[in-house]
Order: sequence, then C-alpha cells, then structure tokens
Amino acid sequence: MKHTRRNFLRNTALTTTGLLVGSESLPAEPNISRSRERWEQGAGIDNRELMDEGTDCYISTGDNHWLGLSLAMDSERSITDAITMMKELYGTKVLYWRGLQEAAWVRTMHVRPENFRYATAHKWFKHLVENVETEKIVNRVGKQLGVEVWGVSTLGDWGSPADTPGFNDYPFNCESKLRLDHPEWVPVDKYGYRRQGGTIELAYPDARKALIDLHIDLIKEAGYSGVSFLTYVENFSLRFEDEFGYSAPIVEEFNKRFKIDIRTEPFTKSASREDWYKLRGEYVTLFFQELKIRLSEIGVKLGVFIDSLRPRFPMTWPTLPHTHATIGAMYMDIDKWIQEGIVDRFLAFGNCARYQQVKTVRDLGWLTRGTNIQVGMVTSGPFDPSWNELKGKGYRPVLSLGEDEHYLLRSRIPEQSEAALRTGTLYAKMRFLAQVATGVSVTSSNLILPLLDDQNIILKRLALLALGKLKEKRSVKPIEKALEDEEVGVRSAAIHALSLNAGPDSVQKIFRMIETYPDHPVCEMSRAYLRRMEPFPAEQLIKIAINSRVPEARNTALRVLGQRISHEMLPAFEQGLLDHYPYSRYTAALKLRYLNNIPKAVDMLIRASGEKDEALSNRAALSLGEMVKRTDRAVMQRYQEVVVLLKSLFTTFGTGSRRSDIDWGYRMVGEALLMCGVEGERILQDFVNNNKDVKLSELAWRVLNFKEKAGQNAFNVISDKENAIIFANKPEWIK
Repeated sequence: MKHTRRNFLRNTALTTTGLLVGSESLPAEPNISRSRERWEQGAGIDNRELMDEGTDCYISTGDNHWLGLSLAMDSERSITDAITMMKELYGTKVLYWRGLQEAAWVRTMHVRPENFRYATAHKWFKHLVENVETEKIVNRVGKQLGVEVWGVSTLGDWGSPADTPGFNDYPFNCESKLRLDHPEWVPVDKYGYRRQGGTIELAYPDARKALIDLHIDLIKEAGYSGVSFLTYVENFSLRFEDEFGYSAPIVEEFNKRFKIDIRTEPFTKSASREDWYKLRGEYVTLFFQELKIRLSEIGVKLGVFIDSLRPRFPMTWPTLPHTHATIGAMYMDIDKWIQEGIVDRFLAFGNCARYQQVKTVRDLGWLTRGTNIQVGMVTSGPFDPSWNELKGKGYRPVLSLGEDEHYLLRSRIPEQSEAALRTGTLYAKMRFLAQVATGVSVTSSNLILPLLDDQNIILKRLALLALGKLKEKRSVKPIEKALEDEEVGVRSAAIHALSLNAGPDSVQKIFRMIETYPDHPVCEMSRAYLRRMEPFPAEQLIKIAINSRVPEARNTALRVLGQRISHEMLPAFEQGLLDHYPYSRYTAALKLRYLNNIPKAVDMLIRASGEKDEALSNRAALSLGEMVKRTDRAVMQRYQEVVVLLKSLFTTFGTGSRRSDIDWGYRMVGEALLMCGVEGERILQDFVNNNKDVKLSELAWRVLNFKEKAGQNAFNVISDKENAIIFANKPEWIK
C-alpha cells in the first residue's frame, strides 16, 4: 500500500486509497516573525490575528478513516474539533470532503471478503457512513461553524474485476454493483477482450443516469452545498492510456462521423486519435451537463479537480510516481464547461512541480475571466510565496495534509516555547506539542499529562504523540489509560505513543483494547507501529496470537510478529494456519514467506497450499513462489516439488472447475509459477499450447501476457504496438 516508517500509513493507498499533493515536503513553514513578538513566549493573543486570509481544506476521508495518525474525523466531537481548527487557523470557508465517494462506495460496492485487509476497511467505512452518519455530521457541523461543505466524489473509481492488480493481493477488493449488474457499462479494449478496472462507460445514457441518481440521493441526504469530482482511478489495469474506450456506442459514433472502425482500422489525419479522445470527452461533458441540471434543481454547485500538468486530460493517480491518466485517454473540455457554465469551480491539483501548478491556475483564471466560476489550488504549502499573486486575485488555496501536527506546523502560528503549555492559547499549546511530537522541542511530561483530560480531540492526540516521543516512564500509565477512551482517534494515538514508550503491561493492554474494539483503525495502527517496540515483545505477542479468544486480536498479533518474524515464532504461525478465522490463516501464509532457510516454514506452506480454503491455498502458493524468486535455500532444496505443486494447483482452474475463486485465484498461482523462472514459464506456455482445455489455455495466456505491475506498486507500461503483438500471437483456439 516502501515508505518511511513515519509516513507509511499516510502514504499507503488503500485501498482506498492515498492522496499526496504538492511538490513540497512536510516540515514546518518558516516562522512569521511579525507575529512572534505578539505571542510573548506563548502567552497567546487572539487567534484571529494569526488566521490566514483564506485557505480552504480538503479531507480525503477514506485515508483519514484508514490511517490512524491522519486527522481524526470519525465522530461528532472529532469532526467538530477538526473543522473548528481549520476555520480558526486557516480561515477555511469551504471544506472539500471525500466522504461523498466513501458513501457512494458503501451504497453500491460489492466487497470481496477474500481480500481480508480491505474487507475490514470497507466494514469500518460502512459503520461510519450508516451508523455514525459522518456525512450528515460534517454537513451539520459545517453549517454551525459557517463552513460550506462540498462532497468530493469520483468520476471513474468504481472498483475492478477480481483479477485486477491492486495495492495488495487478489482479488481486487471491491467492484460496484453498477458494473456487475451492467457488464456492458465496463469499458473494453479494441479486441473486446479486456475490461477496464474502475471506470463506468459514460457513453451509455443509462449509466450516466444511474451515477447521477446515486449522487443526487447522497447529496440530498447529507446536505452538501457542492460536489466536486476527482478524475483518476486507483488500480493497475491500465497498461497504456489508449488501451480502453472501445465500447459499442463510441465505436459506432466514431464510425458514423469518420467512416472508420477504430477497432480494426488505423487512425488518419481526418479521423485522428485526438478525435477519438474528444469523442470520449464529449460523454464526460454530457455527464456533467445532465448532472448540473439536477444539481441546479436543489441549489448545489459543481466542481472538477484539474490535472495541473495536463489540464485537458484526466488526473494521474497522485499516490504513485507515474504520468499517465489511469481513467484512460479522453479530452476534458474545460473550455466548453466554462462557456456553457457547466462547472462552477475548478481546483488545480498539486501533483506536479509548483511552477506548473501556478501556470495552470493562471490559465484557468484567464479562461474564467468575466464569469462567476471560481478557481482554487490544492496544496500542502498554502503560504508558499508562489501563491501570493494568485491569492491577491482571489484564488483560494485548498490545504491537503495528513497528520494532526502538520496542521499546526504549517499554520501561521510561530514556533512556541514550553511556556505555551502553561499560559498559551489552545492552538499555542497544540503548536508546541507538534514540535515535541516531531522532535523539534523537548519538555517535561509533567506539563503535558494534564492535557490528556482535555476534551479537544486534537490536543489530546498531540499530547499522546508528544508523550510517546519524550519516552518518560512516568507517562506510560496515563498513555495506557487513553486506550480506554471512547474516541477511536485517541486510542489510535495511544497505540503509536506506546510503540515508542511502553511499560511491561502495555502490549496486553493494547490487545485488551483490541478485544473490546476490534475496529480497522486500531488493528492497522498496531500492525504498523508495534514492530517498533524495543525490546520487541515477541513472547507476549506469540501468546496473544495463540490464546486470545478474539480473532481480530489473534490476527493483529500475527501481523505484528510477521514484520519481525523469526524461527522462534513458528508455533504462532503454525497455529495461525489452523485458525478458524480466515484472515489469520491468510496472514500466517503471507508472513511465512519472510523466513530465511527454515525447512519447517516450507513444509507449512506446502501443506497450506493444498487446503480447501482457496484464499489460504492461493496465498501459500504465492509465498512459495516469492521464496523461490529470492532463492531461499530451504525452498530451493525442494524446487522441483514446489514447481510440480504449483502446476497441479493451476490445473484446477481448467474447464469444469467449481472453484469459488475461478475469476482471480489463477492469477496468484500463475504468478507464483512465473516466479519460478524458466521452468515456471515453460509450464504456463505448455498450458497455452494445450488446445484440449481451452479454459486452462486461456488463463495461462493471460498470466503470461497481462503483467500490469512492474514490482510491488509500479505500472508495467507497454505500447499499443506491443499489445497488438500479444493479441496477434493469441492461439486460435482461445480466439
């Protein structure tokens, strides 16, 4: 989901997803000297004197609800505290809240339970949207505080086929029922064979109507003032920008206009590839036109996020360092959207060099001159001097950050001294705690401990993070007490603090909390940070993994152990493979791959690959393949046995197979064969050449030819010509 320990969760894209904007790093901005003397060593002044002239905020809620250290916004208290801080520190007038996309997913997604990690996240999202009612809360609190709330949704991120690569294992974690119930709405390639992950083909009028109806219902239920659309998708199905977009309505309309069948005939000067891009973009415009009519009826405005590097193309996926639009090549006709008043607001995204984003904002300003259309820029550095001229013309920065401390370190509040904890304002205290949490300042925990009784969620979380950083043993018990807090955001911060500053009973107390509140955020926080404990509490974690009565606790203990796995932990993983909780079985098979030269681990994985539990079997097979790829000595001594085993497993996906994972399991076993090198590729090619079992032949052909990822989280980009060769060499019996 390759990152530093500190930023791992913030940068992980889940699933759902991760959002990092702007080209700057995250240390604090230079101090504002004109204000420093007014604070008199933290004595404090009226917060309004340091409030920015106007910086709005963007919250990628799926990330906040997944990442325990991102600003907590999962209850009425935490949402109120967060929006209040945004207004008082940044003069926020508009909050862009990606919860609309989250709510749309909850309403329409089929979640695949075999992708265990993401299934727990979707369960948590569903709880927040349906039980906590976060969408209604954020709009109600926004109105109370005078902050307009815009829902942020997606133009094309509607889940993917099960065999689409994602951030972690197959199957892809979810897919919208709109796609599943209407397979013709899924964009296809020119061969009519591959189906794109994420998008819904807007060339179908009924598809546009279904998406519009969905959004109108959710907007009305929550009470949004506006809706703005992101235009990227988060999956690895796209191997080149032109791969998809050949659905029947597009092919027919292009043929009608230009007398060319784009599936079989080459583009020409008078019927160009750019003409095709513009045709695809026409359906995006139609969608926005039809949506705008419905939005106008309920007094809601429409916005679009713009790719600052290529403003007339869809956005790139900002979590990954690549340059192609994952929704595919299509023309974003911003000129028409402006001329016809379709879009009310443009937000230039910052996933590029700062000067390029500035240029795009200026260009948008020029195009929208004389209209009521507003322009903003999404950034993690709203006070960068590059923005001064633009802010002077009325263009508003939109702040996008992750963790609590960054909101303080990036504000106009100057660096504080320890005195702020005694006599400073609320935000002076927060600023100093942020300094301590990031190692800029030090103090005594005695000055921080009273703040744990404060009702402000952000202050309490920052206090916990600071106490963890200081590592004073007197604060361990109070931190442990915070594990009992009713706010999941506070419990998450306490886990992080204890990963740095623990007592002899801290691990047991963390897991007692997990047994009481086995929710996604605390399990993820434990997985991510407990590995940092020194000394590492392996013995305690082994006992929990084996003996806890709560499956989420057993599994979380296994996940932590797996990050520092050693031979002594084998009993826990052996028990995990037999656990009645399927996520624990999967975790055990996943983590055993990290053991080096341990014959028993190979034995355990070979046995697990033969289990009836297909998710376990597939994961064990892939773990064996990964061990072969790194030439682990213990597995290489049984190389031929492993290859024969993988070959046998792959045959179970052939014609007549009744496997429940028929549409995705073959990818895991097939990729394990690829990891076995020349011998594995030869086996797959033999399956391809076997015209007696067409199904098996086809699946092997897919494994050999559809390698969408290059490494863990990188696209394997190929050319249209390379793709044509792949399909030209497709065996006749598969065709």
